Amino acid sequence: MFSMNASASYASSSASSSAAVEEYAASYEDTIDADNDMNESDESSVLMKYEDDKNNFEIKVPKEWVKIEKAGAQALFKNPLVKYQTIGITVMPVRIKTLREFGSVEEIGRKLIEAEGQKQTTVPGGTFMLNERERESYKTKTVFYEYEYRLITTHGDKRVYNYVGVRDDVLFIVNAQAYEVETGGEGVVDRKTMELYREVGRSFDVLRV
Repeated sequence: MFSMNASASYASSSASSSAAVEEYAASYEDTIDADNDMNESDESSVLMKYEDDKNNFEIKVPKEWVKIEKAGAQALFKNPLVKYQTIGITVMPVRIKTLREFGSVEEIGRKLIEAEGQKQTTVPGGTFMLNERERESYKTKTVFYEYEYRLITTHGDKRVYNYVGVRDDVLFIVNAQAYEVETGGEGVVDRKTMELYREVGRSFDVLRV
């Protein structure tokens, strides 16, 4: 789940810089154009809509995943077949109207990576930003920043997906993660898993404007 330290780095203006961009762009770029023409009928067989009227958001999540309770998360969904695959949504008030007031997609990406690097479980030098992108939500055209990064931790290596936006003085964070599997000496995450996370993140939107 997205840590409170990382959340605070969005909510306050005190964080500095450090990041790196590396591989994984190929599979990411392959899905960008396809995402713009997302087919509702294809998606409906995998995802279901979840609405939270109290916290003013909607999102599509895998139908077979289960919702669990966790402090600090407005909603957290877990893959019942894979122990550490989760999708979480965090909501908190902030004093900015849009993410652009806080910084560009690159500036906030550096702050995010720095916050992750400060965790006790993160190996020194074990943070790698793979992709970062600015986009608008489908219904309300809210500006979101989208991040994919890799973490080398004492518990194992993992890929993390974040979709972050601000609307009406509220910060919304979608966080999805999966541990890598060692294959041929390299850590990999199933490409379908990352494509699923992108679909989930980009389905996120606020309910009212």
